[in-house]
Amino acid sequence: AAAAEVSAGGEAEPTAEWLSALVPGEVSDVIEGELEHMVYLPKSWTAKGGPYPTILFMHGAGGTAKPDKVRSISLVKMLIDGVVPTSASTNDEFPFVVVIPVAKTSGWPNQFNEVSGLLERVSPSLNTDPKDRKS
Repeated sequence: AAAAEVSAGGEAEPTAEWLSALVPGEVSDVIEGELEHMVYLPKSWTAKGGPYPTILFMHGAGGTAKPDKVRSISLVKMLIDGVVPTSASTNDEFPFVVVIPVAKTSGWPNQFNEVSGLLERVSPSLNTDPKDRKS
């Protein structure tokens, strides 16, 4: 997918344009910034809803600097194909916001600050709480 013209990278907070480019129930195009990334919002996501539980999906080495490869693997592919788990007890849709960074180089530990910064910048706009992350 082509890179989006909007950015949530660097030190700036995400813009209204960045948020409006996200479509609930779809994986976004690649969003450029300090760390390229994609975002999935649950179908029921609203700007005034939440807080939403969040998954940080960190791909394996095959996706390094290759957003198209990341879109074709595992959870990201399931989200794109619309084949996601539902709650067996309530038959609810997949309720998670998924933040999908694309590593610039091999080795996530070397990019901890970029990943942490990305989550801190996008979490307020996506109605997630970075202080509520579980280790």
